[in-house]
Amino acid sequence: MTYPRRSTVGFWLAACASALAISLTYAPAAEAQSAENVAVVINDASAASRRIGEYYVSKRGIPATNIIHINTTQDEEIDRRTYTTAIEFPIRSRISRDRLHDQILYIVLTKGVPLRIMGSAGRYGTFASVDAELTLLYRRMTGQELSLLGAVDNPYFLSAKEISEAHRFTHRDQDIFLVTRLDGYTVEDALALIDRATGQAVEGEIVLATERPPRIPAVSDWLSTAASRLARESAPQRALIETSAAPADERPVFGYFASSSDANSGRPPRTLRFVPGSLAARFADADARTFREPTNLRRTTTPGNRDLLLGDLIRAGVTGAAGFVGDPSGGSVVRPDILFPAYIAGFNLAESFYMAMPHLSRRTVVIGDPLCAPFQRTILGRSDIEPMPDPVMEISAGFARRRLAALRHEYPHVSEGALMLSMRANAYDQRGDSLTAQHLLEAATTYAPDFASAHAQLAVLYDRADKRELAIDRYRRALDAQPPYVRGEIVEISNSAGFMEVRLLALNNLAFDLAVYRRAPEEALPFAQKALTYAPEDPDLLDTLGWIEHLVGDDNNAMMHLRAAVARMPVNADVWLHAAVVAAGFDLRTDAEKYLNIAIQLNAALDKSEEATAVRARLNPAAVQSR
Repeated sequence: MTYPRRSTVGFWLAACASALAISLTYAPAAEAQSAENVAVVINDASAASRRIGEYYVSKRGIPATNIIHINTTQDEEIDRRTYTTAIEFPIRSRISRDRLHDQILYIVLTKGVPLRIMGSAGRYGTFASVDAELTLLYRRMTGQELSLLGAVDNPYFLSAKEISEAHRFTHRDQDIFLVTRLDGYTVEDALALIDRATGQAVEGEIVLATERPPRIPAVSDWLSTAASRLARESAPQRALIETSAAPADERPVFGYFASSSDANSGRPPRTLRFVPGSLAARFADADARTFREPTNLRRTTTPGNRDLLLGDLIRAGVTGAAGFVGDPSGGSVVRPDILFPAYIAGFNLAESFYMAMPHLSRRTVVIGDPLCAPFQRTILGRSDIEPMPDPVMEISAGFARRRLAALRHEYPHVSEGALMLSMRANAYDQRGDSLTAQHLLEAATTYAPDFASAHAQLAVLYDRADKRELAIDRYRRALDAQPPYVRGEIVEISNSAGFMEVRLLALNNLAFDLAVYRRAPEEALPFAQKALTYAPEDPDLLDTLGWIEHLVGDDNNAMMHLRAAVARMPVNADVWLHAAVVAAGFDLRTDAEKYLNIAIQLNAALDKSEEATAVRARLNPAAVQSR
């Protein structure tokens, strides 16, 4: 359920001593799983994103309902708050609104959509790729708690199973999305990726390379297994095992794997001749850190070489590739003994890469059209992919089952009927029927008076309908609702992420409603102060407290908190506007003008607001009179 503007959305992957070369034929392209299962994300602020997205939509026939528009910075690196509010939130909102939870299997990002999320380094750091974070969006939407630290086990990883035991990807068994990106140094490079995914029949070989001793001890076993599996998938006479790398231009290449950086390789990938449909994977440091063409990267010991990036592979003609935005030690190497045999066995590009990843690394990027499947053998029907909607909760049954399980864990003292009513209310609200959602939540809280989340959801709807006193009452009830005793022991949920989210929402929104709509800032102040103790770095909470302090006449503390809020670069225009008002009161002209301009850039409607007029009057009275 969408919360009002006062809440924060965020409460919410040497010398080349040996190689194996497997010759094969690239079969004519065929449609894999339907375009109905693909969501395309376009950043409206980027001309490159719009062009690539529109071309892909046209080429694959992606339905309009599956085109998700965002509007955010074109910078490759963003903070986590921007990721949450400007990327993840619009995507989850569209999926929820159109009830596409189990229909969407693949999310395709386009050049111009940010690439990296700032965070701490190391194996357990929070630094991540946007792509990797979005793989876990389905799981987060069900309400499961996820740590930001380290990698997550990949439920789709084939592990020790044989390729014959693998299954096509659906949400019946997997609670993740498969995320790929259409990117490259230029728009033309990205468009070529799309065209190559539906290319003509071409012959090529798969090259599996490693140094000696291998950087990854298990790599020798992987290569041996890959060779035997590929031999079983292809006609025996089409397999050729080489003990050394062939000349760079001798044969076309359909696949490439390297267990380390290729800086000192006798056959670096930029000299390989990739054919349409080809895949590549490397375990190299930060080879997907940028898709802006480098001009001054460090030189390697090989003359004329620089460190190889994923963009080089794309320009060399690869159709799909995987790499890392940072140190791969915190990630997961793509297993060649699964990747290439799965692809040849008929799985599509996205399935093959993700099936070969032991972990959903927070730093992995997969490049290419997920529907690319040159050896497609099995086409799933809609009934194989998407279960019928649940008749009670009115959302896809697979997602409904998982969401209900998460709610049971979070609120074990609440009856299943009340939980289902709240889920149904959310579905109606996403479709724009807030009145029915209100009625359903009123019923849910009647059956379960201690259902804090339902009280908070209902308060949000009342707020949206300008029923402020009803909203204030429900926020108070959400705060008063406490987990009861169960079997003689206190249910340990009072500090869980979900319960804390409700608590923060209720404290923050209650404080704002009391201060602004009831005009009782003194009464509101303790609630805002309490909220900030739980999340002292959150800009919305800092803003709420700072604005209430301004309303009670404490502008010194107000300025301190509002400066802290804008320093975190929030996307909430009201935060900037409030900072402008208080800065103008201190005659801080440069700051006030900057804050006001940013507020209006974020929300043009604020240009005519009383607060904006007051700031201008304070800074330049004559100009305001002339307006």
